Amino acid sequence: MNPLKKTFISILFLLTTTVLAHSAPSPLSKNMGLSPASPNDNWSFNILYLQTATLTVTISESGTVGAHTYRLAANPNISIDSGTFWTTVTDNRNTKVVKATNLSLNQQTDSVSVSCTWNPDPPQLSSGTAESALPSLPPPISGLAFASAQSSEGDTIWEITPVIAPSKQVSPPIQWEVSVVDTNSGNKIPVTWSAATQEAVSPSDISWQVGPSSSGLLNTYAGTVNSQEPSKGKIKATYEQSQTTTSPELSFYGVRLYQVNHPDGSSTEIPDSGKAWITKDPEMPQLQIKVSPDNLPSNLTISWKLQVTYNRPINSGLPQDTVSIPANGQFTSPVSCAQPINIFQHADWSQAVNTGFFGGTATLTYSIGGSPAQSVSFTIAGKNPDPSQARSYIDQNNQGISYAYAIAKHESKGYAQAYYNQFENSGIPLHHEDDTGPGGFGVFQVTGSATDNEYKIPRKEIWNWRENIVAGINIVSAKRNYWSTIGEEHRSGALAWMNMTNLNPKGIPKGQRPQANLQMGTTVPVPDETQGALTFSDSGNFKIEEAVTIKMYNGASAHYCAWDNIGQVWKFNRTRSNVKITLI
Repeated sequence: MNPLKKTFISILFLLTTTVLAHSAPSPLSKNMGLSPASPNDNWSFNILYLQTATLTVTISESGTVGAHTYRLAANPNISIDSGTFWTTVTDNRNTKVVKATNLSLNQQTDSVSVSCTWNPDPPQLSSGTAESALPSLPPPISGLAFASAQSSEGDTIWEITPVIAPSKQVSPPIQWEVSVVDTNSGNKIPVTWSAATQEAVSPSDISWQVGPSSSGLLNTYAGTVNSQEPSKGKIKATYEQSQTTTSPELSFYGVRLYQVNHPDGSSTEIPDSGKAWITKDPEMPQLQIKVSPDNLPSNLTISWKLQVTYNRPINSGLPQDTVSIPANGQFTSPVSCAQPINIFQHADWSQAVNTGFFGGTATLTYSIGGSPAQSVSFTIAGKNPDPSQARSYIDQNNQGISYAYAIAKHESKGYAQAYYNQFENSGIPLHHEDDTGPGGFGVFQVTGSATDNEYKIPRKEIWNWRENIVAGINIVSAKRNYWSTIGEEHRSGALAWMNMTNLNPKGIPKGQRPQANLQMGTTVPVPDETQGALTFSDSGNFKIEEAVTIKMYNGASAHYCAWDNIGQVWKFNRTRSNVKITLI
């Protein structure tokens, strides 16, 4: 085919997809009647995209108010105060018709007004009456009809037809200029094409380039219209040459990412820069790829890869905090676009989840039909458990420490919800820095492990509130129950600290109670100690060992309770002691 032989070239792009159908909303209308007795009226309303609204104002020529007759003065005035919605349809003396049409995706408010004045009739001067004796005239009456139309920036289904016009007819390739027009309004729409390279199009003597209103070059992604993504589909170009008509096709395909188990209760699209959620149950987000439009050919394929990274506030960049699906960081083998692709069913996803929940900044990169790679960026964030869920799970796993739930309430209170917060409002993990060490995460503000405060906790304890609870209770249990087999009192738990009978090099027991008993020659009970609503008592359910445990959980530099060998009394180290837990 030789383009130099063409005498006329006509090209029409038709963008087709299953969601393109868009009908204009039902029109709105308002009738106002102004008279001296009822001179004012107003109308404020929301106007949807492509919706029209008609305001008809009928103005009385005259009217009576009290004992006075009023007559319309000069021709009433139409004033379009702002914006682009309103146009004048009828401008007669007694009838004004204005029409608003919303052709904008942006939020704006446009108003129009019709103003008029009625003057009072002067009184008749009867015979023999002096003009000075006439009553004074009342003031004129001003009339105003006011209407305000407000549009919202919302979801709008667009039907878009790119219009092609040849810029020149020379030897191959012929260059074409592309612009985009809204078929409902005929208005040109600003377009930003995301691609950076030009795609080859059959036949070879036609190449496509964008018009002056666009940037970049046309490729397999359709771009955005006023920051809203247009429907994706297939563009078909048809041109005529004598008796021969050919139909080269340029296909636009796009990926949509969904969370099948979204907290909203249904499969929900995750937009670019949006969020997928670890549910409150908890369950990792079940991510699904769909390629639009529907009914794609089975031989059209997609390859993809996913990377998720979390940077801890301290100790960032740990290898365990970056998860790649596939695990080797490479694209998957091509699979058909005709059916949804369930990322959560990929073997490497399952293995990563079994290792431990994960979240943070996520990037899904994909290539359709071997086209240049594109990506969707989003965040995997977390939802907090219901307080009843958290309390129940703690009680089921408390290892006999009945107050474990109260420690959790104290550690993570007052964030997204009153108690038991694994995440902040934004869905990022709840983290508090310590004076030393990596800081605490989640419901129990887990720092390190039961035996090592500097231990870098596994990611599962950051992103899974159940794992955080188990880890927290393990630490509480160790702080309470650990008993060094070689009598190291500084490494032992609260029970050992208070009761260890091992002797130090001076022959003195290492435990605080045995020290007191030896020195005083009798059993020396620990005095009752009250913190908040809780009393620790040797005769009650909560002995002082529990206060020592709670303070140890908070990384105490000095134990809550100790025997003073010099003063021969029990002493309490209450400074920086977070033992005011509430057992409710």
